[in-house]
Amino acid sequence: MKTTDQQNRLMQHTCGLSNNENRNWFGTSSGCADSVEFEKLVAGGLAEKRNAPSWSGCDVIYHLTERGKQAATASMPKPEPKRKLTRSQQKYQDYLNSECCESFAEWMGFVR
Repeated sequence: MKTTDQQNRLMQHTCGLSNNENRNWFGTSSGCADSVEFEKLVAGGLAEKRNAPSWSGCDVIYHLTERGKQAATASMPKPEPKRKLTRSQQKYQDYLNSECCESFAEWMGFVR
């Protein structure tokens, strides 16, 4: 099944790829735009639909199948290569990572 960009984003969010989580569910109201897209994924075998808990009203919960998880991972954008930092930029990054309580000027030794 060929998926759209919107469906890819929904699948990535469902399994937590978009924010580095480990999960596999997406809750939404029946009939809304996300639900319509998920129904297409269900028909294509990439997702499953389940009833939500009774306290959530008429919501539905979608889960990705193994094929859906694979499609979500395959559709992730490729990370851009890191550009090389200048010496000054690297020094500032080192300062940010140092967890010190000094100002940058103090850390560099410009101010005593």
